[in-house]
Amino acid sequence: MKKIFGLIGIFALVLTGCSGSDGRDGIDGIDGQNADLPNVFEETVNYEYNQDDNNWVSETLGYDNTVNGDIFLVYLNVGNNVYSPMPISFFDAEGTFQYEFNHDDASVQLTIEGNSDLSNLSTNRTDNKLVRVAIIPAALSQDFSTEDLSNFNTVLSKLNLSETDIKHFN
Repeated sequence: MKKIFGLIGIFALVLTGCSGSDGRDGIDGIDGQNADLPNVFEETVNYEYNQDDNNWVSETLGYDNTVNGDIFLVYLNVGNNVYSPMPISFFDAEGTFQYEFNHDDASVQLTIEGNSDLSNLSTNRTDNKLVRVAIIPAALSQDFSTEDLSNFNTVLSKLNLSETDIKHFN
């Protein structure tokens, strides 16, 4: 029995005396940028008609430094510097149609969908449409309610951003 305890003691001393590498260093992050910071972008968008699906589709808008779980919000300028959240519907002589968006982890694509022939939508509905895309980091998402998201100015305020913080493209 004494020999067993002696061997266990020696074995314990040998193991505690060993040292080794603490592992390989991880991949460096992006200097000067933080993926947890909110971003708001303003872009001018042109839609192209897709005859097969009878809808209008924008080019894909891509964004860096986003992660899975970030919230993407898109607001359409409906005039007089007023931004309404998408989806937004219109009912007029051209028919019923809706501005919508889809997104993945790093990009947004805008569409115009409707219940009639959309090939005749006027260019003031499809060309040079000003949109703002707000990207809320997943870590901040719990700070927002549905009501907060419906007003662009409230979103800016809750993100501690101002008009001067909006990044302009195009």
